[in-house]
Amino acid sequence: MKSKIKKIKFIISIFLSFLILYFVFSKFDFGEIKTVFIESKKLVLLLSILLLFSLHPLFVLRWKIGLSLLGFNGKYRDVFMVYLANLPIAKISPAYSGDFVRALYFKDKIEIGKSMGLVFMEVVADVLALATAALVGGIIFGAKLPIIIGVSIIISIICFFLFIDLINNKIPKNFKNKIDNFFTIFSLINKNQKVKIRFIALTLLMIFILLLYIKISFLAFGENVPILMIFAYYPVVNFISLAPVTLWGIGVRETAMVYFFGKLISENSALAVGLTFSSMGAVFFPLLSLPFFILMFNKIKLLNN
Repeated sequence: MKSKIKKIKFIISIFLSFLILYFVFSKFDFGEIKTVFIESKKLVLLLSILLLFSLHPLFVLRWKIGLSLLGFNGKYRDVFMVYLANLPIAKISPAYSGDFVRALYFKDKIEIGKSMGLVFMEVVADVLALATAALVGGIIFGAKLPIIIGVSIIISIICFFLFIDLINNKIPKNFKNKIDNFFTIFSLINKNQKVKIRFIALTLLMIFILLLYIKISFLAFGENVPILMIFAYYPVVNFISLAPVTLWGIGVRETAMVYFFGKLISENSALAVGLTFSSMGAVFFPLLSLPFFILMFNKIKLLNN
């Protein structure tokens, strides 16, 4: 029954993705969008794609640092293969939910609760870094919405952890043990300053590369968007695209890109940047990772037989 519900949700998300894209494209001249891609600076566009691809090795490095803290000292290559195997699942799942599947791959080495806590910490770090970028960019660029969203998210995260700390001693022991297990990585990383600095530095570097990718993508389509505007508004676009409505935010992301950046530059260029990001992140990279997914799936199947 649950598998049927998941399939239905997946089909609905694909349908909504194409439906939203249809409505987006209906507002534009397809010939003009095609021209934007044809006239783009191909080398600059290639550079931006390579920059986007460079995020994956950094994601793996950060994950490996966390796994080492939890007691798993596997090779970087093995961790990378598992990450690639999980990429197709992560991209077809709403928001960050698919990333939590990674916790299952090392269940014989690390307790699932602890491993899921690590993935959760990565998500919190990314969201916090993006919210901070929106806040700083909004203040300097003079945009109210990014400031409001940035402050709201930062306060929400702080309140969440204060709430967990408050109820931790007032809940049943068996449930408390599960919560403590889940948040093990947080206490471990707080005790190791060197690892904490590396983790934070990698997170900030990845967010900077992501925003730089958007900047270079705009340049590839002939638009020189101020970097502070990207710092302010792209995190907002990213948060909106996390809404569990479409497949990896496809359609929602493009609509948000046009809405926030189309006031300053050509709407066709804003749409082109959104489409490039979605096609790379939701289609091209996961397709490249598909052989690793099949290999890992067959390996797990053999172990269970």
